Amino acid sequence: MVFALFGGVASSLLQAQAPVITSSIEEFAEVGTPYTYTITATSNLPITGYSFDNLPAWMNNQPTLSADTIKVTPPITDVGQTSFDISVSNDDGETTTTTTTTVNLIVYSSLNEYAVVDTPYAYTILPPDPSIIRFADANLPEWLGRDGSIIEGTPDITDVGQTSFDVAVLNEDGLSGFTPVNLIVYPTNV
Repeated sequence: MVFALFGGVASSLLQAQAPVITSSIEEFAEVGTPYTYTITATSNLPITGYSFDNLPAWMNNQPTLSADTIKVTPPITDVGQTSFDISVSNDDGETTTTTTTTVNLIVYSSLNEYAVVDTPYAYTILPPDPSIIRFADANLPEWLGRDGSIIEGTPDITDVGQTSFDVAVLNEDGLSGFTPVNLIVYPTNV
């Protein structure tokens, strides 16, 4: 703040400054799901412009772009972390920052499952893209096994209760996305 003296009376004047960007600098998007990013900023002067620069390829692929917003759907080929620059300007200057966006591959299988003692159980891992042909699991209970995209087994009475396991889909670059699955095993007489 700057103080000025007018006829012996002190008065304060706001000092002009470049905008301050307030929008998130760390974002997450999902393959096949529309993604929107809006630049937000504060300024003591009217904002005169917004810009997006150094956009990754998936954001340049037919985006809907307005002055302060970009809308686009990331494809499976862009799983991983990318970054782009955003800028906001007013009559006193411009502020630029880099935003990082991580594109996740989400497994569309059920998150909550149940099984019954002495009854065969099967769970199918549903990838978001049919080109995914590699699957993985972690923390499977002993009575479950995986063959391709199918996790199956038959629980016995010692397996009654709640447990969980993880399923994942992989592309040629390695692990792309995973989902934890909650599983409750019920006794046969419920």
